[in-house]
Amino acid sequence: MFVVLGIITTACILQPFIMGAIKKNGMPKVLKFEAWFPFAFNETPIFQMMYFIQTLSSFQCLMMQVLLDGTTVFIVFHCCGQLTILCKVVSNYKGVLKHNNTEEVSVEYFQQSCSCTRCITNHYIYQAIFVKKVSDFFSSYNMLRIMMSTTNFCLMGYISVQSREKNEASNFILEGSFLLANMSSFFGCCWVGQQLLNKNEELVNAVHEISWYKYDHKCIYPMMMLLKRTKRPLRLTCGIFFTLSHELYSGVNKN
Repeated sequence: MFVVLGIITTACILQPFIMGAIKKNGMPKVLKFEAWFPFAFNETPIFQMMYFIQTLSSFQCLMMQVLLDGTTVFIVFHCCGQLTILCKVVSNYKGVLKHNNTEEVSVEYFQQSCSCTRCITNHYIYQAIFVKKVSDFFSSYNMLRIMMSTTNFCLMGYISVQSREKNEASNFILEGSFLLANMSSFFGCCWVGQQLLNKNEELVNAVHEISWYKYDHKCIYPMMMLLKRTKRPLRLTCGIFFTLSHELYSGVNKN
């Protein structure tokens, strides 16, 4: 989806060249991003320089967006993998309090493949802390993405409608494609957040399926605390208002 967004962005930037070549009337000297300039920007070679600067800036912004989104996807997939391992370990729970007699209490002390109560709880707490740090780090960026995506939806939709009414088929196709690419990119972010919520739900189900009545209360009490904690799912947030999920994507599109 990020590649598609890059292709559509390139097509939009090169639109004047493409239309000039099709109509064979030369390239119209109109910048893609309009602004106020204290000089005549439509004169040669100033126009070409400004067009190049705008194009370079657009690609730099796109690269930064892809880098941040890719980093988020990589980290969330790592967390989902850890929760998958934890679900498998919980399903093999045998009512063992701890696998050795050490007094180590740090949450960083656990064995991924161990199904004792201490390793399970420490593993989950460690992942919860890690996800919280990731969510706090990307929260402002995710909020900015929502605001930008919503603005793009409105602007691109308006431009597409205006182009259609003016029978400008090329503009309608390009702006409509750019709108779809933005929607796909935003959906990708929400989809990643939804995967984390789904894995948390799988962990809740795995803890619920433990045969509590078979084990000593010393082992069950920490697991009950874990069950209570999992009811507050691990999630990626947008500011302090929203959670990245399919529900958020649906709500933004409806509004």
